[in-house]
Amino acid sequence: DVNLITLSNPRVKFYEEDILKWSPNLVKEIQGCDTAIPLAALVGFPCCESNKTYCWDLNYFWFEKFKSLLDDQTVFYGNSNSAYGSSPDPMDETSPLNPLSEYAKSKQQTEELLKDYHKFFCINFNASCLRASI
Repeated sequence: DVNLITLSNPRVKFYEEDILKWSPNLVKEIQGCDTAIPLAALVGFPCCESNKTYCWDLNYFWFEKFKSLLDDQTVFYGNSNSAYGSSPDPMDETSPLNPLSEYAKSKQQTEELLKDYHKFFCINFNASCLRASI
């Protein structure tokens, strides 16, 4: 059972559903929102390596349909520092990308997918890709 903290802002909504099934509710909410922060993902090296198909279905292919539902929304996409791979040197946003694991590859491909969608197809759509480091 998932426990979600209920916020007092009526504009913030939480749903518990299988996002890979694309329910009418999910489609309606994506199309009607002004900002989306999709956080569902299969994460971690062991889990993604042992479930490669599910990793790509959730971490990349889901976003192919997601982007087709967007018009002028803002999307905050959560990636991770795993996009940079491994290096003995400090890295920043200008460092070369070198995703090594299935997780890192799927998340980095999705970041590129969203950037390309904005650049070539939907100039009103705004994606901010955040590569968090823990």
